[in-house]
Amino acid sequence: MMISVALCTYNGQQFLPDQLRSLASQSRLPDELVVCDDRSTDGTWDLLAEFSRQASFPVRVERNQEQLGPAENFARCLARARGRWVVLCDQDDVWLPEKISVLAEKMTVLEVSCGPEFPLLIHSDAKVVDVELNTIADSLWAYQGSRPASGHVLNRLLLQNCVTGCTAMVNRALLEKALPIPGQALMHDWWLALVAAVFGQIDWHPEPLVLYRQHGGNDTGAKGWGIWVAIRSLLDFYGRAEARQVNAQVVQKTVSQAKAFVERFHAQLSPQQLEAIRAFASLSTEPYWKKRYLILKHGLYYHGLLRNAGHLLLK
Repeated sequence: MMISVALCTYNGQQFLPDQLRSLASQSRLPDELVVCDDRSTDGTWDLLAEFSRQASFPVRVERNQEQLGPAENFARCLARARGRWVVLCDQDDVWLPEKISVLAEKMTVLEVSCGPEFPLLIHSDAKVVDVELNTIADSLWAYQGSRPASGHVLNRLLLQNCVTGCTAMVNRALLEKALPIPGQALMHDWWLALVAAVFGQIDWHPEPLVLYRQHGGNDTGAKGWGIWVAIRSLLDFYGRAEARQVNAQVVQKTVSQAKAFVERFHAQLSPQQLEAIRAFASLSTEPYWKKRYLILKHGLYYHGLLRNAGHLLLK
């Protein structure tokens, strides 16, 4: 089975060598590495050129004619991958040696069960590490309070994404369904998760397969969660206009993504799915009690009790 790795780069000179070494050290090597560079101005291009000469598998490197940003760059990279299965790769992480082999084994089982024409996504946990690869948290899911077991459904994915792209493998059927990724999508991984949840299946591997590096320049990054984080967030929300504005912007972006999903797939969605998406899109404009009714009716929940307490009672 042909497996592609889709790697997006932008000014990754500091951390990219670690990631490239981890790709070359996989117990199951990829059949190709596809790289889309978003017009780096440091030594990233030279690093990629050198790796492509030395790698034991084919490497195709392309430089964007104009800067696209992370979501659109990944969409472009995924569209250029030729494999039946594609593994998403960030420039600043480190893969554990068994990552590709473990995901490939699980994808094999899923495709045998569901069929290769069924859109499939598999993702794993990750270990959160600092710049020097020292452990911050043994589990990204525990660190963020994320719950994949209950988060792989449309009504939850509308509010919160539980799929971290750098841990994921997708099959060709999912890419054919999801591409092109619209500009309204918050991130490529969130859009892929929505499409897989509605039209296919998402599965997960409970052990970390990636060292997820945090360095202050991450496009998304791991965000710790717990009682004290929740209290600080609540105080910020009610104490600072800036925090309320940021929250409103995030909500609006999720609404725009949901509307784009309906626009693309309207004719293929069930009446119940359409009703849930439209209810979610209307939450910010509904009166207090109508909002609570819609949340409960359609199960529009976040992960965890603390988040949902604020979702139901405070906003």
